[in-house]
Order: sequence, then C-alpha cells, then structure tokens
Amino acid sequence: MRTSGIKRDLDANKLTLAFRGLVDAEAEYYGHGTYGAVVDNGDGTVTKLFLREDGSKDDDHCVTIYRREINALRLLSGTALSTVQVPALINDYGEVEHEKVLAAYRMTKMDGRVIPKADFDNLTQKQKDKFYHDVGILIADFHMQAETQLNKNNNQGIEPASTWEISLIPELDANRRQALAFANEEYRKCKEPAIKHGDLHLGNIMVTDTGQLSLIDFGRFGMGSDRLFDILCLGYNCIDTTTPDKYRQILASYDERRSTETDETLLLLSRLASSVDRLKWEWKNAQRRREEIQIIDEILPRLVSAGVIPQIR
Repeated sequence: MRTSGIKRDLDANKLTLAFRGLVDAEAEYYGHGTYGAVVDNGDGTVTKLFLREDGSKDDDHCVTIYRREINALRLLSGTALSTVQVPALINDYGEVEHEKVLAAYRMTKMDGRVIPKADFDNLTQKQKDKFYHDVGILIADFHMQAETQLNKNNNQGIEPASTWEISLIPELDANRRQALAFANEEYRKCKEPAIKHGDLHLGNIMVTDTGQLSLIDFGRFGMGSDRLFDILCLGYNCIDTTTPDKYRQILASYDERRSTETDETLLLLSRLASSVDRLKWEWKNAQRRREEIQIIDEILPRLVSAGVIPQIR
C-alpha cells in the first residue's frame, strides 16, 4: 500500500468532509454510500474516498470495490453517447496509508441529481412509464459504449460473474429443486454474456433539469453471464407495484435501441436466476426470502405452460 498526496491533503485539512466526523465537521460533501463518501472540490471535480472498516463493511471488500471502479473509469473515462455520460478520471490516488481512508480518486463532477425513492413513488403512471422507457435506452447505450471500449482495450481488468447454484438455498423442496435444475439448463442455453454496470438502482442514476439520465458508481462493473442483468437489477430495485410489466417496458426500449429481440422465455429465466442469486447471497430477512420464493413459484408454472420445462409430479 503506497502513501500518496491524498493523505497529506487530509492531514492538512485541505480536503473536508462532513461524514462520520472525518477531518472537518463544517464540511460539505457531494454524496455518500456504503463504502465511503464523495467530496465536492468546488472546481468542477469531486474526490471519492473509500473509508476504513466501521463495523458494517469489510476493508478487503472495500478495496475490491475501489479497484473495480477504477478499472471501469480507466476503461470508460469521459466517454459519452447521446443518453449516457461517464465521469472522467482526473487522478487516481491509489490505496493510501491513512487512519480513516483506504483509497481515493478524483473525477469530474456529473450534472444532475439522483432520484429520491419518495420522489419516484410520487410520479404519475405516465411519468413512471416514461422513466422505464428512457432508462431502457440509457442501459442500452451504456452497454454499447462499454462493449466498444472493451473491444479496444482487450477486456483488461474485467472479472467474470459468479455461477447460478441452488444447493445452498434451504427453502427449496425437492420439487422446486428439480424444476429449477431443468430451468437452469435452459437458462445456460439461451443466456448471453455481456457487460454489466452491476448495481443499478435509483441512487446510481442521475437526472438533469432537462431530463437527461446518467450513470454513476461503477464498483460492481464487469462482465456478466446475462445481458439482462442490469435491467433486472433496476426493475427489482424500483419497488413499484403499480407497474407489473416494468421489466418488459425497460426491455422493450432496450431492444429497440439495440435492434435486438428478447423473447419472454429468456426474460422469465433471467428473473428466475436473479431470485435464486438473491436467495443464495443477499437476503437474510425472512420476509424478503419469502417474497423471492413467491417469485419462483410464479415463474415456474409459466415456464411449464410454455413447454420450456416439464411438469414436476
């Protein structure tokens, strides 16, 4: 781990941050998340700080997130298509020897603001439909932009996604396991590996006053086993019970933008895989786990009716 200029700036109070009492209680900050905070430098740039363990996160994982984000920014820095912009990397300070900070880098400040969940909940149905349409185009453009840069840079620094497993999920009875095994085989046949942002939710999408959308926070950027991953991630994180076809709405504009056509089977299989992954890795809350089982129980009969998997008796 190397010492760098960021440590001297922090120690000299040249960088200020009103977050967890670090450096200066009078400070302003641009934003914060699970692994750290972003300082507004007041000159059109921001500095992102990855903070040391505070009981809620692991230092090694925090460094991994930093490295993945730096890989993404080095690959995509400052590039833009008509609907998506990526911040330009100004200075990578690297991993640092500091009491509170693990690593840091400086980048250009993006225009706009994130969409608070309360604001999204208060949108009319017409406004929500427009958002799903626009965000499908945003994801399509981001994928095309990333794929273009990957081809130029020979996939450097991009890690593969994990595999789908069902053996570690205690809630699954024998019938569900057998049905999911058949579904998994079909999923392996039709899924398409692609780039992924990896952590799409309302807090990682910025919108300007003119309605232009941008993506931020690339700590889980990389290669994924399913090109629908980002669509499913965003749809799942938009807790919107008024739009039952939100996945299809996002996918429709995504397919139109990319001149592709995704059939219903892949969408159902991908949603099934996402539920399995959440049961495997993420949710410890009993209610959330029940909700995932309900999703599985909704999708499996639809796959049986479509002739994708056999009826389990």
